[in-house]
Amino acid sequence: MSALSPDNPAFAALIKYGGVLMAKTVLMSPLTGLTRYLKGAVASREDAVGLVGNDEDKIKRVMGKDAYVERVRAAHLNDLENILPFFIIAIMYIATNPDAATATLLFKVFTVARYVHTIAYVGKVPQPARGLGFIAGLIINLYMIVQLIKYSFLYFTTMSVFTFDNEAYVDFLRYGGMLVVKLMLMSPITAIFRFVFKSFKSEDAKFLARDNAERRQYLTRTEPHVERARSAHLNDLENLVPFFIVTPFYLSTNPDPLTAGVLIKVFVAVRFAHTVIYLARIPQPARALSFAVGLGINLYFGFVTIVQGFVQ
Repeated sequence: MSALSPDNPAFAALIKYGGVLMAKTVLMSPLTGLTRYLKGAVASREDAVGLVGNDEDKIKRVMGKDAYVERVRAAHLNDLENILPFFIIAIMYIATNPDAATATLLFKVFTVARYVHTIAYVGKVPQPARGLGFIAGLIINLYMIVQLIKYSFLYFTTMSVFTFDNEAYVDFLRYGGMLVVKLMLMSPITAIFRFVFKSFKSEDAKFLARDNAERRQYLTRTEPHVERARSAHLNDLENLVPFFIVTPFYLSTNPDPLTAGVLIKVFVAVRFAHTVIYLARIPQPARALSFAVGLGINLYFGFVTIVQGFVQ
C-alpha cells in the first residue's frame, strides 16, 4: 500500500482535516473583503471609487486603514504562514510511514488549534487564547519536521556523499547549524524589541496595560525598530528555508567539495550580515547586496540540481 493513498489511515486523516483547514483558509479571503466593505476601508483606489464614487474626500477616507480590517488580514496571513507549511510537512511526514493513530491525532489537534487561533484573533478574545492556539500548531509542525529530519538523516547517510568524510557535507552541518540557531533567535529578538521599544499587538497591549486605555493605545503603536526586526525575521524565513531544502539536493550531485564549502560559508556569512545590517539600519546598498548574494547561491544550487537531474 502506498503511503499517499486513501487506504492509509494517516493520509485519509490528512485529507479529512486538511479539507477542513483549507476551507477555513480559503474563506479568510472573502471574509477580509466583507470586513473591508462593512468597515468602509479598502486597499485600492478602484475599490474606493466602486464603493463611494469619485468624491476625492470620500475616497481618501475609505482608503485609510481600519484596525479591525488589519486584524482579519493578520489572521489570514498567519494562516498562510502556518497552514501552507503544514500541508507540505504533513505530506512528507506521511511518506515516512508514521504510526497512523499518532499522525491522526497531530492533524486533529493542529486543525483545532488553527481554528482557535483564528476565532481568538477575529473575535478579539484576550490572550493567552490566541497565543496557545499558535504555539500548539507550531509545536506540531516542529515535531513533524524533527521526524522528517531523523528519517532523512537515516536515508541520506546511506548515500556516500552524506558522510562525515565529505568536507562539503560537514560544512553544511556546521554552518547550517549556525543558521538554524540564528533563525530560532529571531523570534525572541523580535520579542525583546517589542519590550524595549514598547510596541505590542492589541491583545498583548491589553494584557500589559490592563484598564489603562491611554497606555494601551500607546503600546499598540507601530514602532519602526520592531517592524524592522519582524521584516528581518520574515526575510530569513523566505531565504533560509529554501537553502535547507535545496542544499542537500545540490550535495547529492557530488559537487567539488571546496566549491560547495565556500558557497555554503558565503551564504551563511551574507545572511548574518543581512540581519545585522537590517537591525542596525545600515544604509543601502549593503543589505541589498547581502540579499542578492544569498539569493544567487540558492539559485545556483537549484540550477545545478535541475541540470544534473536532466543529465541523469
